[in-house]
Amino acid sequence: MFRIESGDIVMYLKPQARNSEDDEAMRIAMERVDAFDSSYGFPLCPRLPTTIRLSRSEREDAEREDSAVDGDIDDERDTESRSNKMPPLPLRGWWSSGKKTTDDEHLESQAAGKSTSTKSACTCTNGANKKCLFIHGIGVRDNVGVQDDFAEYWGSKVKTALPCCSVVKFTHFNTVDSPWHSRGFAREICNAAAAVAINASYNTSTGALKWNESNSKPVVLKDMVLIAHSTGNLHLASALHYGDCALDPKSSRWLAVQGPMSGSRTANQVIKKCHIPNTTWDDLTRYVLEGFELCPVTGSTQSLILKGSNASASRLDTLYEKAVGTFRASVYANMCGVSAVGILSPSSPRYVALEAFSNHTSKENDGAVEFASCRSGIDASSFAPKHTSRFYKAEINHDDGRMINGDSTWAETRKPLKWLQCQF
Repeated sequence: MFRIESGDIVMYLKPQARNSEDDEAMRIAMERVDAFDSSYGFPLCPRLPTTIRLSRSEREDAEREDSAVDGDIDDERDTESRSNKMPPLPLRGWWSSGKKTTDDEHLESQAAGKSTSTKSACTCTNGANKKCLFIHGIGVRDNVGVQDDFAEYWGSKVKTALPCCSVVKFTHFNTVDSPWHSRGFAREICNAAAAVAINASYNTSTGALKWNESNSKPVVLKDMVLIAHSTGNLHLASALHYGDCALDPKSSRWLAVQGPMSGSRTANQVIKKCHIPNTTWDDLTRYVLEGFELCPVTGSTQSLILKGSNASASRLDTLYEKAVGTFRASVYANMCGVSAVGILSPSSPRYVALEAFSNHTSKENDGAVEFASCRSGIDASSFAPKHTSRFYKAEINHDDGRMINGDSTWAETRKPLKWLQCQF
């Protein structure tokens, strides 16, 4: 068991299996907590991930308090409360444990006070005929091409939540083995975008729309919106920098979500810890490295070493600078997360643990990426905690940026899906 703090919340994480006594103690204690965060506006209920633990003394104190305060509550109410209790939700793996059912998403939404509505928050000020391509980040192993759906990564909400998109497609590439600055991968991104631009299919095995490398003119992408999450932004920046494709500045937009444009201290820690015997790992290290399946170190992780750190090479720093230059010249809107807890979900304790493991220098991070790396040189004063802002400083974690958890019902600072809807 180990203790992790994030703001006002204290989490006790324990990888081992739990027992019914622990469950009951956790239920009693957590029902006495008035609020996880005042902006959530609801009591922290027992529908939390299985890894949250209270110390023994805290459990005993909570039980005594519960007995003293609620001793006069009748058995009928207690029975009703128990019958309505939802089962704990499973934790996701590195990026997802698999496709969620509608019931799963409804349970999570009820537990976290999240809105299940996908009605657009804004109108289509730039036209309703956009061809939209979602570019995923690190952690996907299969190399497929372009798909009509990718619910395992993006969830089921985004596909039906974008009325300004006449076409919605998703990349599905291996983002584990190659570094983000791979020349070959840059071509694949442009292949995918060029295919979506003409509403054509693209499969990596067929090699359709392969580039003629002797042709120095980039394919201009018109009436497109490219939505990139995490390292997907580095992949897109690399593709635009190499010049195989280009965004038409009048009709196309790049919407960035939580891009580690200067790398991440998480990568430094992963590389450091994966290269020492696992018998020397402490509980937190073991929980993170095994839970996120981060060892052995892959090419993508190696390329995400924090810019300017002792572990970074001058060549990598130069590549970051080029990516940042392309990013700042081309990006239309940017959403950065500044809370490892984020929207209350099964991901919350995982990213709180990742934040503690990563030793970020700033408390403004989403568990994996610091705000400074995400904003990529754009002045911090340009960011606002409002979903209608082009530059959104959101209290979400790195998982929330995949839109899988929808929006918080009450907190204006936790509405990633509505932010996305308002950038068209």
